[in-house]
Amino acid sequence: MSKALAKSGHNVWKLNLCPGDVFFWKAGNSINYKGSLEKWESFISEFLFQNKIDLIILYGEQRTYHKIAISCAYKLKIPIIVSEFGYIRPDWLIFEFNGISGSSLFPRNPEEIHLLAHNSPDYSLNPVYKINGLYWSVCELIYPLLNWIFSFSFPNFRMKLNPNLRLYIGTNLHIIKTFFARGKVKKIIDRLLLEKGEYFVFPLQVEDDFQISAYSSYSGMSQAIREVVESFAKYAYKDAKLIVKLHPLESIAYNWEKLCKNLCVQYNLKDRLFCIDGGSLEKLLKGAAGVVTINSTVGIKALIECLPVKVLGQAVYDISGLTFKGTLEDFWVDNFKPDKKLRDNFIRALASCVHLRGSYYSKEGLAAAVKEAVYRIENNLINKPLDRNSLNLYE
Repeated sequence: MSKALAKSGHNVWKLNLCPGDVFFWKAGNSINYKGSLEKWESFISEFLFQNKIDLIILYGEQRTYHKIAISCAYKLKIPIIVSEFGYIRPDWLIFEFNGISGSSLFPRNPEEIHLLAHNSPDYSLNPVYKINGLYWSVCELIYPLLNWIFSFSFPNFRMKLNPNLRLYIGTNLHIIKTFFARGKVKKIIDRLLLEKGEYFVFPLQVEDDFQISAYSSYSGMSQAIREVVESFAKYAYKDAKLIVKLHPLESIAYNWEKLCKNLCVQYNLKDRLFCIDGGSLEKLLKGAAGVVTINSTVGIKALIECLPVKVLGQAVYDISGLTFKGTLEDFWVDNFKPDKKLRDNFIRALASCVHLRGSYYSKEGLAAAVKEAVYRIENNLINKPLDRNSLNLYE
């Protein structure tokens, strides 16, 4: 994106905070910040002012350095664009002002959503770009590895929830474990689909997810699991089941299966509480009675299937008429269904206004996303509807 913006005549700067940043930045015009976190605020304020910066683009807005930079930018009335993996998956990227989830400026009022959708084209959600999983995995390894090996070159670098080798190794061990357990999990899901009685799905998020720490009241997944299981045990129909589904990228260090087994005994939920690790989420959702989530993007997948969704944190899709607004206790026995027209218009507006079509880990997908990002920036179309099909952005 930097190269494309520079080619269009823009002056682009990159501030590197760690060795990983330096390695992955190939566009020039960068500064290595090696000062302390305590001095970061004064440095970034002066840098923004002296260089007459008029736009900041960040990957995620909840990292410690980013939050300070955002605060300084707002004081100088500099707009912020935040990018992240999409609310819609797999080959969509968030690209919106201010922040994501609870910080997103995307409207929560159904009337505004209907109006946005009226000015937005309809898009197919079928994947266009194939994500290179190996490349993704290698990048996830190289970044923390470089930060560890060359930590002496940025001795003051600090980052809350910084990805590290231990986390990377734990995640990959979990992926291996899931691979060998896939047959067992498939049998459980197949049995659930055949048995009488409804079941609810609670998709877990990774313990170190900024979405939990920034946009919910939970200290972590353990607290959320305990609350959901207790509520289910007390208020759901006695023939209902609860499926706790582990996140595929969670570290093996977190033993949520053991916690669920203990809760199963505590609340006498034998044959009603299942903790599964792996398996087809899409298949699981097909037969579900509803989904409980903190603020996972699985909530949007569930809405696409027209399933009732209860959000426990803050989410861009937690909208009256779209998600259940009553208590968790009532959710288990309520007959709520999302408004189909609102759902369709929400997805259409969300795709058109706050997403790029593309992927970080696909050569073609990244090129497409960059073209669209530059077009949106130069034509003042951030958070506004865009008809990608008529603009020939991807030729």
